[in-house]
Amino acid sequence: MGLNAEEITERMGNVTLIPVYAALTYYHADREEMEGYIAAEKADYQRL
Repeated sequence: MGLNAEEITERMGNVTLIPVYAALTYYHADREEMEGYIAAEKADYQRL
């Protein structure tokens, strides 16, 4: 969505920067795997 870590914490309200940075780090380290997972989730949603 293009948000930075601070914007994510502001929107979510119940999460701190540490887990947000951890999630972003994981995503960027394993981008191909994550994009595959997201695509599969979208496909499942559309099938239902």
